[in-house]
Amino acid sequence: MDEALAAARTAVSMDNQNARLYMLMGRVQLARREYRSALAESETAIKLNPTLAPAYCGLGDSLSYEGRYEEAIANFEKAVEMSPNHP
Repeated sequence: MDEALAAARTAVSMDNQNARLYMLMGRVQLARREYRSALAESETAIKLNPTLAPAYCGLGDSLSYEGRYEEAIANFEKAVEMSPNHP
């Protein structure tokens, strides 16, 4: 996980306008149980690309670990609405 986070940070430093990179960094932080950081990275990904459905899923995951279930469900629903066939 340390290597994955370092790689994500390097990628973001090379392209800080790429929403997917922030989304991926958030997923790594989620796996590391760094929920607030994961939440912030997912929010940044959505600000950069509000049509990136997996970022809403990542945000929902982060919110659920923070116990913010209603907000989490709303983000999961948005992700499914935007991309109903995405795994």
